[in-house]
Amino acid sequence: MGYTADALIAADPASLITEFSGGINIPFFTERRLENSEVWLKRADGRSACVVISAMPLLDQKGVWRGARGVCRDVTESREREATLSRVRNRERVLTRIVRSFRDEVNPENMLTSAAETLGRGLGAECCQIFRLTGGDMPASSEESAFKLAGLFGKADGDFHEVVLKSIAEGAGAAEVTQDTWQVLAAPARYQAELNGAALLWRHVERGPWNDDDRLLIGDIANQIGITIEQLVHHERIVRISRTDAMTGLLNRGAFIEALTRQLHRLRQEPDDAALMYVDLDNFKAVNDTRGHQSGDEVLLSLRDILVQQTRPTDLVSRLGGDEFAVFLNGANTDIAIKRAEKFLEEAQVMRELSASEDKPLGMSIGLAVLDRDNPEPLDELLARADSAMYEAKRSGKGQFAIAAAPGEGASS
Repeated sequence: MGYTADALIAADPASLITEFSGGINIPFFTERRLENSEVWLKRADGRSACVVISAMPLLDQKGVWRGARGVCRDVTESREREATLSRVRNRERVLTRIVRSFRDEVNPENMLTSAAETLGRGLGAECCQIFRLTGGDMPASSEESAFKLAGLFGKADGDFHEVVLKSIAEGAGAAEVTQDTWQVLAAPARYQAELNGAALLWRHVERGPWNDDDRLLIGDIANQIGITIEQLVHHERIVRISRTDAMTGLLNRGAFIEALTRQLHRLRQEPDDAALMYVDLDNFKAVNDTRGHQSGDEVLLSLRDILVQQTRPTDLVSRLGGDEFAVFLNGANTDIAIKRAEKFLEEAQVMRELSASEDKPLGMSIGLAVLDRDNPEPLDELLARADSAMYEAKRSGKGQFAIAAAPGEGASS
């Protein structure tokens, strides 16, 4: 243990013991035989040592206790090795449990929220935040890139997480910050060595500092979160591709019908004004036949820009197919819908320079169906009214709009 014999003579042996599981029967004063009792002793340099002691009492001829003798075997290295292996196994169990809990989440959009909850509970934190890195292909350290909160468990009243995130974005790796009553432990989330997020754990200072196991565990879990974020990105990309038109980036027919169905359901619960427009290009086929499909694509993109620029974020804009588009105007009565149609036709004048010839000018015909807020109609009837009004505009000379008659009132005007 590093002591000299002189240093031990007349010393109280109990002062050498830092931990003993045998109760009051201290080996140096044992009155019974001991076999392989584990004791933690204090070395001369202050470090602890684990020893296994076998001892027996020394009695005189009358059976009176006079002392004890025994041998000690230093097992510190093996005990530390066992403790390390135990901690590793415990971390693996916790890691497996946490990862399984959020990997088993069926809804991909809830994965990171589930990860935040299981990570926070697993490491005894009051709050856990999981952030995703946004900003496309920009470097993580650029100001345009930003961390977006994607999963949350608990609540923390501090706001210094921005400092931690900035440090991670600049490549500092894991970070620990203490401020006021909070201590934050953070780790970057990566996929194929590229930063794509971060996990932050919040704990009150009074609960004690983070230990090495906490640091190792959040690092391991952050790597799994990085994989989950990438899976979520792929899922969102697939959903976006399945819902958008490849040429224009607008909602495709299926996504538009789905969104329109939800809007009509909402309007039945909360009646409000709305209108549906069918927009069809005039003389578009001539452009493809005469100038080629590349010019036709340019026309479609030009129409897309007109519709998007003249609508609000709350409106729905879709390419139904070919040169046929649809626009659903939220909160639009007949007067508003007419003004919007007139604006579409006015803006469409810029497309004339893309026409195949002067006698076949590009333009648009619009069919307008205004909803009756007091008499909701089925989706198929609304679509049919808008489509019928669009063909009426075509028959009336193109380059204009026609308003569909109210349900059950006959022809368009």
